[in-house]
Amino acid sequence: MADKKRNVTLILFLLIFIAAGTVEAQVAQGLPSAILVYADDEFEVEITQNGGASLDAYMGMELLPGDVIRTLRSTAELRLQPNSSIIKLGENTTFRFDGFQSNSQTANDFTLLGGKVRTVAARNSRSPSNYNIYTQSAVCGVRGTDFLVGDNGRLVVAEGSVLFTRRDSNQAIQVETGMAADLSAPVFAPQPLSASQLAQEMQSFTFANLNPAEVPREDPIQTAAAEPAEEEGEAPEEAPPEETGEGETPAQDTELARADIPAFDPAPQDDWSRSSSGDAPMPDFLAKILNTLGMEIGSVTMEGQTYAKLILQPTFKIGPLELSLYAPIIYTDDIFDPSQYYRPAGNNEWSFGTDQNNVLDTIADFSRDFFLKIRYIKWGEMRDPFYLKVGNLNDLTLGHGILMYNYANDTDFPAVRKVGLNLGFNGSTRTLEFMSDNLARPHIFGARIALGGKLRMGFSGVADIDPFQGFNDNSTYDTLRDQDPMMLNFALDLEFPFFENSFFSLVSFADAATLMPVLDGKVETRYFYSSGSSGFLNNFRNYGFDAGFFGRIAGLRYRLEYIYERGVYRNGYYGPNYDRMSAVYLSDVITNYDSTVPTSYTHGIFGSLTMNLFNFIEFTGGYKWPWGPNGMDFDNDQLRLTVNLLPDKLPILGIYGSISYERTNLVGSLIDRNFEFIDANTVLRGEVVIPVSPLLDVGILIGTASQRDGQGNVILDPVTGRPKTQYTFTLDSRISF
Repeated sequence: MADKKRNVTLILFLLIFIAAGTVEAQVAQGLPSAILVYADDEFEVEITQNGGASLDAYMGMELLPGDVIRTLRSTAELRLQPNSSIIKLGENTTFRFDGFQSNSQTANDFTLLGGKVRTVAARNSRSPSNYNIYTQSAVCGVRGTDFLVGDNGRLVVAEGSVLFTRRDSNQAIQVETGMAADLSAPVFAPQPLSASQLAQEMQSFTFANLNPAEVPREDPIQTAAAEPAEEEGEAPEEAPPEETGEGETPAQDTELARADIPAFDPAPQDDWSRSSSGDAPMPDFLAKILNTLGMEIGSVTMEGQTYAKLILQPTFKIGPLELSLYAPIIYTDDIFDPSQYYRPAGNNEWSFGTDQNNVLDTIADFSRDFFLKIRYIKWGEMRDPFYLKVGNLNDLTLGHGILMYNYANDTDFPAVRKVGLNLGFNGSTRTLEFMSDNLARPHIFGARIALGGKLRMGFSGVADIDPFQGFNDNSTYDTLRDQDPMMLNFALDLEFPFFENSFFSLVSFADAATLMPVLDGKVETRYFYSSGSSGFLNNFRNYGFDAGFFGRIAGLRYRLEYIYERGVYRNGYYGPNYDRMSAVYLSDVITNYDSTVPTSYTHGIFGSLTMNLFNFIEFTGGYKWPWGPNGMDFDNDQLRLTVNLLPDKLPILGIYGSISYERTNLVGSLIDRNFEFIDANTVLRGEVVIPVSPLLDVGILIGTASQRDGQGNVILDPVTGRPKTQYTFTLDSRISF
């Protein structure tokens, strides 16, 4: 009965999500356009449609002829479709898409209204693509070229050839690979650049997300040899480089000239992707293999014991899809003795079902071990039209968070590893999202559907079909476990943006939610509505609502909300430490139900603020201040603190990392004088990375985890009934190629 009930619940959640996704799916138009693929900060990017309407920028956004994109304190990267050319806009740049090439008689026409832009234009002799970029003072005519141009009239060509034309006199020059031209120079002529000069010009315009090497570009020499001779009077597409007057020809060998050009975003000179002499790259196939490998060597302390570890983490990227595998060998003394390998939750993750006795158990164990070898799978970001993430989920929020706020399936990592799932669709009038905590052995499922335009309404549901997963050997919950319990949570939410732009935004929201346990296969609706109380509204119990605002002011992101909780309902029921507290929460709900009178309630004010200090440190702080009918209720307060030291910002050492501390019952434990920095109510995560060389980083990780027995079951404190916790410490040597 229990298995059937769980299967039916899972199938219902999946059917709801698949049906909604079917409604959302649309047939692509296939028309030429530009796709916004990446931005340092999408709130610092403004989009103006042809016609003057302003839109919020989001990853995956399609830009059409007449649209204008403006960057403020952010760069942006775009891909043209279908020809796969890529564009990078610098900060404080305004760029207009005048038209896209649809046949051989048209061209990709763009206008640089201000700032600086790098373009890597696709080249295909069988389907030629033509590009024109207009500035106030010049025109760049392009085919199959990697170049940088600014509104100041300076052009730098990293690869290919640009026909550079002055608009005031129509004087035109051909600027070839490794050369520059400047309208403000005394002589309007191409000037050769050394490799170091070219690298300096291009260094601030390397792509963060897109890869220039993936842009289709045929070798110009091979193309010239393969194509028939040009007709008389037809101008060559790529003129030969001009003589310097010193008897030298810049970039005489195109391939050698490219070796040190950042147009291909090469690795540093001491990277293994080059030969020891640094003047020729290693074979492409070997470079690709080495670039996929990742390795960690070090030690990790779990469950009071220190283990050595060797972890391979190869990563593969195909277009927008990124896959990283996780192959750990965590052992005590002998790496060649499998009996000494650490077994999370008692599972031999390298057996792949060979240690099981029947077909079903073999299939289940094989599937579990297989999924545990996935580090992550990524496709897109949360605001993209489609996004997918498989792996660790450490800050998952559904909607505004009334049901699930900052849920983490990696609270006890690496002692307990889970491969979670989060996927969704974002449309102009629909948002769909689905999550599961663990593909290897799922027990939490959540989904949200939101409809509407500016005013949007959403419906969310979360189910925990096995709240006692990991608590199976704790006799404390034997009676409750015998009722085969589940937990169902449902919510409605509304959102209305009053004002949104890159500098200031103000979005209002309001949510309502409730919970209903399932005992012995029966949904206990009495936890939400039970007649007999004086007054109709008093018959409703165990629910809550919140309302507030969130947005940004310049570089600050803020959130302020009022929270109301009635009965045993808990706002953000699925929080960062839910996995270690799931049985405790359910027990509290069941135990306290009969004694919970309808007038029991708690108010709260929650506020959070995120700020970036000098683009060096990012700080987030949040606190929930609760009170009830008898005054302050500090047993249920919540504190959230996160500090990120951003990569590549600390001079000399280059150290970066982050630390976060989240806990409930902070002030209450201080008042009662039983405060412990680490307890069952606390989630601590910290990581510091020290770059030692281009190939080696040293990582130091600290955190908290539940104490577990040999089978992976949580050990409870006999006095408090809460899980016992412990520190975890990991020292990594991270080798990359």
